[in-house]
Amino acid sequence: YIEDDPQKAKAEEEMQDLLKTKGKLYPYKHVLSNKKFVIWMFIAFATGLARYGLVTWVPLYFLETFDVPVTESLLGSLALPVGMAVGTLTVPSLTDKFCPTNRLPAVILSSLASAIMIFAFLLFDPRNFAQLIIIEILLFFAGFGIYAINGLAFASATDVGGRVFSGTTSGIMDFS
Repeated sequence: YIEDDPQKAKAEEEMQDLLKTKGKLYPYKHVLSNKKFVIWMFIAFATGLARYGLVTWVPLYFLETFDVPVTESLLGSLALPVGMAVGTLTVPSLTDKFCPTNRLPAVILSSLASAIMIFAFLLFDPRNFAQLIIIEILLFFAGFGIYAINGLAFASATDVGGRVFSGTTSGIMDFS
């Protein structure tokens, strides 16, 4: 693969030279000294909290608030992770195409949209079939936005590390 962006190609060449001269541990220093990358680590951490928190909390909310067991609200419980899967594939691809150098607006928009969806979800009763459909749609889009952010964090990791340090950046991002 030959990088067609001259700026990225030059940066990757410089990283290769640094790796040869400074040793195998240098990528960690390079990545962890990048302030933007550290901010992305915190963003990835927050989306991880949101993901696991919601995947656990939504079924409990149905059960404890409405006495609706997980088996009866299965679609509502699945809408969130399915939305996450779709969001993590869709939004990073769109930012690669339309705004590859500044992914932050997509993070802000996804965060706000997800927060609105989660708060709106609380207004509906899953025992009513029509409202349950609305809940499923809201949960799908909440998951879409939450994990779109995670996908953006990993896309930014490869932006910082290029192909040369991509294993290091992805590993550290996954750890966070």
